[in-house]
Amino acid sequence: MPLLWHGLAGRVCHNVGIASDIFVSHTFNIMRIKLSILILVLSLSILNAIGVEAEEKDARSNLISDIKSWVSSTLSIQQNEIKVLALDKRLKIPVCEESYTISFPYQKTNNTVLAECLKSEWRAYVGIKISQQVNAYAYTKNMLPGSVLKMQHLTKIEVNKNSKGLLDADDLKDTMVLNVKVSKQQLAEKRHISKGVKVFTTTRDLKKGEEIGINDFIAEVRSESQISKNQLLVAGLIADSRASRDLQMGTTLSYSDLKLRKKVLVASEIIPQGQKVTPSNTNVSDYFDVIATDTLMSVSDAEHMEVVRTIKSGSPIRLSDVRPSLMVKKGDDVFLVITRGSLSITTKMVALEDGKFGAQIKLKNPESQEIVSGIVSGPGKTKGI
Repeated sequence: MPLLWHGLAGRVCHNVGIASDIFVSHTFNIMRIKLSILILVLSLSILNAIGVEAEEKDARSNLISDIKSWVSSTLSIQQNEIKVLALDKRLKIPVCEESYTISFPYQKTNNTVLAECLKSEWRAYVGIKISQQVNAYAYTKNMLPGSVLKMQHLTKIEVNKNSKGLLDADDLKDTMVLNVKVSKQQLAEKRHISKGVKVFTTTRDLKKGEEIGINDFIAEVRSESQISKNQLLVAGLIADSRASRDLQMGTTLSYSDLKLRKKVLVASEIIPQGQKVTPSNTNVSDYFDVIATDTLMSVSDAEHMEVVRTIKSGSPIRLSDVRPSLMVKKGDDVFLVITRGSLSITTKMVALEDGKFGAQIKLKNPESQEIVSGIVSGPGKTKGI
């Protein structure tokens, strides 16, 4: 009995083991099938995503290509000068069977284009940047402030058109001076330079009152912003002047440093009050001191004049120092000249009043006793009205 039971139990266990193996194998097969299906689904999803991504990438590429082509044609520039700014990744760009329709939506700027796919009724505003190449200049060597800039100090290069304030050839039509230190290959800008003007500096020490010769100063070019109007002198003017103060070598000359040579009318002797100004008591001389604005320059300026105060010898004669002198005195015999075309008649008359040059006075004909008017034209002379 025990042997029989033992055998029966062993057979049952054996059958159970076989059934267990069959179950495990079946379960494994089911899981493998499910896993295969899952892998297939994932693969299809990945392939679909890849396809969609590739399609969107192609659409973006086509859109960028169409934008560059249209802008290039419209503005007559190269496509490599056009940059389409980064598109928002959230922007869904459809595949347009035809080319995208591109336009500038704003009149005052070319920084934005409107892209449309008319068939799908899609549109988007896309930013662009135009970097057109233009000629500019760079420095060929290091230079210090105050240096005179010439074309030989510049080399031509190409830069983006968007660059502002760059130097061009027209900026060097006048003499220009550097305001700042610049380096070799540095881009030349308008703000680096200013107009240069000529000034003059002394080449030696000069004493007050000393005459300045042509070899006592040299010309230099300085920035217009660094000098005053009083320093804008002419070489010939300086070489015909005297120093108004002690000047050290290297002084930049100005009008206040100079006593300029002037030709003025001066008294050659003492001229008492009331005496007439004549070539015998005056001469035109060099004068280096400051003069009044009404100073007379020649004896003709004082013709028929008399001084109203005593003038010292060597003193300039001013308009305020003279007045018209008395040419005719009451009771004097004078000549009246009457001119009618080419006919001139001179008559002896008697002055009925005093008269200065240019004054109108009454005259009497001693024979006919007729009284007429005449204009004083010189000592003892009048002319008819």
